Amino acid sequence: MLVVRRDWRVLQSIRRHLRAQRPDWTIECSSRAEGAFTLLARHQVDAVVTEVDLVGLDGLALLEASHAQYPEVKRVMCCRSLTTEEERRVRRCASARLTEPITVGELARALDALVEMRPGATTDDVQHTG
Repeated sequence: MLVVRRDWRVLQSIRRHLRAQRPDWTIECSSRAEGAFTLLARHQVDAVVTEVDLVGLDGLALLEASHAQYPEVKRVMCCRSLTTEEERRVRRCASARLTEPITVGELARALDALVEMRPGATTDDVQHTG
C-alpha cells in the first residue's frame, strides 16, 4: 500500500495503525505526489491512498497519472468534500472515494475489499460516506 498525505504526523499515525491491523502489508508513505511516483516505480504497490490537498502536484493529479501509468494499482481518494469538477475527475480515475473522517479500520476494510477485486474493477461497496 502507498499512503500519501501532506501532514507527516498524520501519515505516520496511519502507517502505525495500519501495520498493527494488517501486519502482513507493506506500507509505503509519502507526503508529496512526486515522492509517491518514485515509490510506485520502485515497489510493487496494490493501492494508492491519497487526499486532494498535497504540496506541489495535488492528489487528483496523482490519481490521474497513476491510473495512466499503473492501471493495475487501485486508487483511493480520501476527502471531506469535492467540487463538481473534482468529483468528475475522481470518478474517472479512482477505484473508490472515502469521505473523511474515517477510522484506520474502515480504511483497512475498504482496501481489503478493493485488493480482492479483479484488476480494473471499482465498487460502490467501499465508498464510505462518513
